This record gives sequence, C-alpha cells and structure tokens, in this order.
Amino acid sequence: MIGYRTKKEILFIKAGGCLEKIILDNLENLNDVFKEYFTFVENSGFEQTITEKYSKKIINIFNISPSILNKIRIENNIQTRGVYLKDAKEIVLNVNYIIACLKMNFIDKSIATVEYLTLLLHEIIHCIQQEYIRNNSNFKKDILFLSEMFRFYSCNDIKLQPLFPDEINANLLSVLFINQLIKLLEKENLSRYCEKQLIYYLTLGLINNESINSQLKYLYKHLLNVDYEEKFDSFNQNEKIIYGVTKSDLTMEKIFESYRTQKLCLDIKMKGGKR
Repeated sequence: MIGYRTKKEILFIKAGGCLEKIILDNLENLNDVFKEYFTFVENSGFEQTITEKYSKKIINIFNISPSILNKIRIENNIQTRGVYLKDAKEIVLNVNYIIACLKMNFIDKSIATVEYLTLLLHEIIHCIQQEYIRNNSNFKKDILFLSEMFRFYSCNDIKLQPLFPDEINANLLSVLFINQLIKLLEKENLSRYCEKQLIYYLTLGLINNESINSQLKYLYKHLLNVDYEEKFDSFNQNEKIIYGVTKSDLTMEKIFESYRTQKLCLDIKMKGGKR
C-alpha cells in the first residue's frame, strides 16, 4: 500500500488548502530522493526495477490517501505514456519511449531522468487533484471537476485533451515543479531543456488556434454550444494560466512570444497562492 495522510494534513486540505501549495510544500522533502535517483541513473543507467522503487519513495512523500492511490506499476504495453486509473486507485507508466530514445542517443541519461520524473509527477498531480476535488469547495475545485464532463462530451477526442483543465494543470505544475527541483539540485545543464518543456506546455493546444485565450470557454462553446461566463477575478495571471481561464492580452502576447523565440518571456512560478 502506498502512503497515508496525517490528521493535520487532512485538516489543512479540508480548510481549503491551495492545490499548488500542497504540491510545493513537498519540494525540499523530495530533494534528496531526486538527487539519489539522478546519481543512480547517471552511474547505472535507466533500470526499470530500481525506477519503480524510487517512484514509490516519491509517491510516499506526497502522503496521498490510499483511497485515492494505493499502487504504481510500469507497464510498457499501454497505448499512452502514463495514466491514473481512478477506480483502480493506481498509476500505470510506460517507459518504452524513454528507453528507445536513450538507445538511439536522442537524449542522454539526465534528460531521460527529467522526462521520467515529469511523467511520474504529472500522474501524481492527477491523484492530488482528485483529493482536492473531494475535500474542497472553491473555484479551483469547480474548474478541475469540469474535466470529467468535457471528456464525456468530447468522446475522448485526443486533440481536445490538452485543453482539459486537469491536463493543463498537471502538465504545467509537473514541469514547474521539476524546474524548481533542477535549480535546487544545481543542474544548470538541464535548465534550458526544462525551459523548452515549459514553453511547450504553455502553448500546447493554443498555438494552432490563436483565437483561444480561455481553454475553459472554448470547451464550453465547442462541446456544449454554451457561452460560458467566467467569474475568476480573484485569480492572478499565473493561476489563470495554470487553470486555463481568460488571461490578459499581455500574458497571451508573452505566451506566443515565448513560442516564437523559444525563450520564456513571462515570469510563471508555482507559488502557494491563497487559501
């Protein structure tokens, strides 16, 4: 069984703890485990059994309730890179693409490690989202909860998946988290790679249609033919990016400029936010 949650932590979440803060609070706790895993991969290569062992260590640090997650496994025959199976309470990861890229020298061991940890954190964040939805009543919970409705009405159209609120949230928070860990580990050689990953996820689903500002409003109109009225004035620009709602014209300009130059043109950070 993976993880448990203390009474104090449960009270924090039920009091309306910020999702980003729940994730960010584990940054320093993960520093040693990540450093150990980086060293292992650099010295011994990307080994599946050991990778699975480190994955369980990382998950346990997040103390996710067993009613949300109690198993992780690597299964290289699935059709996706990773998935959180809510009903089965498990994370399933596919590392074949990482192993193949390593064998063909498309990436080195350090980038392989970043790719894997980002993938793992993405699925962990989906678990944390479920716990957050269960224990909170606020706009962020409401936005994340809409993802299931959008999946249903989209008939799992893979082209729309990057626009779903829970995917935007998991994509960006996982990359931001890894980026901050890379800085803590002082691995400057990986900073540029992480920056490009962040730019990719900032523009994913937007760059092909510059008329999209709010992914949320677009999905309501495209799938339900509803003109959705947003009421998220209390969100700062970072929160509007991370939850896929209407951003300022300046923020959108900086997002598209980041894509054109492949240099990050806006200051996006994962902060604790408001409780």
